[in-house]
Amino acid sequence: MEISVADIIEKIKKANNFKTDKEVAEYLNIATNTINNIKTRNSLGTFLEKIIANYPENDFIGFDYLLLPSVTLSASRLFLKSNQLAIETNLIDSFENLLEQFVLKGSVLAVIFQNLQTLKGKQFFLSFFDVDARLTFSNMLLLQKVLEKISESNIDLNHPKKCILDITKTIEISMDLFGSLFNDTDLKRFIELVDKKLDDISCYEIITCLPILLKTVNNEIKEASERGVDKILKPIKLD
Repeated sequence: MEISVADIIEKIKKANNFKTDKEVAEYLNIATNTINNIKTRNSLGTFLEKIIANYPENDFIGFDYLLLPSVTLSASRLFLKSNQLAIETNLIDSFENLLEQFVLKGSVLAVIFQNLQTLKGKQFFLSFFDVDARLTFSNMLLLQKVLEKISESNIDLNHPKKCILDITKTIEISMDLFGSLFNDTDLKRFIELVDKKLDDISCYEIITCLPILLKTVNNEIKEASERGVDKILKPIKLD
């Protein structure tokens, strides 16, 4: 979908509760005739140059919102305000870590939701990732270990939930240079969630979707590792 000058003008109007093109021209400190000519000719490059040169300082409207149909005004403003606060408070690393966790969790949940039809299955994974942002990577590693263990085991498809529970209970705590990647508490929480939120139907569905789920988790862990696991695993410091 191509964006036009008229589209961008309408977005600026919406963001500022403007009614007319004249208000947009005044907002950007350009003549009304100029903006009318640019709009008529759809001179996108010229209009973007005018916006860059005259954009009001500290106005939290991002170019992602102006140029991309999928980006909402609220999301754009929230990101820009958060980024500014992170810079002002010297917490940019912490802010980036939070974004890393969201991408990591969101990417896997998107695939899960595409492949799982049962509501219980979706609720289980939502609950599983509903943790402190710093634990998202640890949980991803735990999920990887569980899925790998299931893929290596002989599953009785007549009792899939029992099989998943039994397999999970045999998993040992993983260690690496950073220490414990997930601990007994994480493992117990996972087992409790399986027991409370999954039934045989949703467990069977997870088993049948195992290849795509495991591939997705492995890919996200690999990408996160390449971006810097040391940053992801570090607790967020506020001092």
